[in-house]
Amino acid sequence: MYVKRYIAILVLLFCSVIIFGQISIIRTDVFDAGDEIPQIKYFSGSTEGISFFELFDEENPVFDDLDWQMTSIDTLRFIEPSETDIENSYPEANCAYTTIDGFVMYLIILEHKVELIGIQVQNPFTGVNMDMNVIETLTLYNLPSDYQDEHSDTGEFEHKDHITVYEEIIPSDYYDWVMETFDTVKFEISLSLNSNFDKYGSMEFVGDNNFNGVFDYLREKKIMITTIDILLRHSTYGWYMPIGSIPGLDLPVEFPIIDTLSSYSYWTKNMEYPLAELFMTNDFENVTQVDYRYNKNNPDNFVESGYFSNFNIYPNPATDFMYFSFNNQVSGYILIFSANGDLTEKIIINQNQKLTKYNTENLSNGTYFYQITDKNGKYSTSGKFVKIK
Repeated sequence: MYVKRYIAILVLLFCSVIIFGQISIIRTDVFDAGDEIPQIKYFSGSTEGISFFELFDEENPVFDDLDWQMTSIDTLRFIEPSETDIENSYPEANCAYTTIDGFVMYLIILEHKVELIGIQVQNPFTGVNMDMNVIETLTLYNLPSDYQDEHSDTGEFEHKDHITVYEEIIPSDYYDWVMETFDTVKFEISLSLNSNFDKYGSMEFVGDNNFNGVFDYLREKKIMITTIDILLRHSTYGWYMPIGSIPGLDLPVEFPIIDTLSSYSYWTKNMEYPLAELFMTNDFENVTQVDYRYNKNNPDNFVESGYFSNFNIYPNPATDFMYFSFNNQVSGYILIFSANGDLTEKIIINQNQKLTKYNTENLSNGTYFYQITDKNGKYSTSGKFVKIK
């Protein structure tokens, strides 16, 4: 009898560990318009990254400050769509945010899912913002999300301009042929998402910069493939031809552009957004970037919200030059890093200097990161840009 009772108690204890160790992400655990998520970002300085298992224990990870070459502090802001959707292109959206690539993502957040319904992106040829019309919405999250849940979806977005919008930038060698043959330029963005919640457990945050504590987590393993293409519509036959397949066109970058982003996100209860995001190589072996929730309660680390208000960078991609634009009057520095994390240039921002021109002519083609700080190295914001020929 005592043996049976002992076994029964062990079974109950085991079940309670499973029940209370697993968390479920529900609507109240997800961001809303008005939420601000302070983050500290660590960049490994290498596309090869650093071994995940050298940095973390997979079951019960401890997240500490990292001594990596490039670090930046920023605030991820979820805003009302009306702040950026000037043309009211996405009236159903109830939340928006800007990615590190400068894309503005327009969302519908419902009780049972979070859906991407629109994208605003800078036109690489004119520098003007384009509202991408939705062809197929993309479901980012199903709610609730539980351990072993899997989700796949694809979103399709497009924007069309008449060919005359680009007549000033079409090279003279084939200007007549292009203008006579085609009448419409179409930009396409496809987002393909594969997500599964593959682990749960306990994680600990320590160090001076992190939001310290011990939390139950639900880990999301995610792969997002972004494809960007440009097509020209034949004015007679009406079919679209990918710009990369048109002979004779000397393009500054090859199309389509395909980018794969692999990541682990550590969700927990009542925190609106993952406390840690690890950006991985596509085999999920190595870590290339780590984002933690930043500790604003430490007075030495405080990030002043909106220090660089309405900051903008254009054109992106850049050829010979680009501009850093500020709406408020601040002084500080712009730091330019290569994809390997090497500091290539430090630019001074003078007080009352709202526009800074940066010469990119001598940069090699590729991706670069920028980091902007005040004169004391604080209040940092960051992002990346692409240099093309």
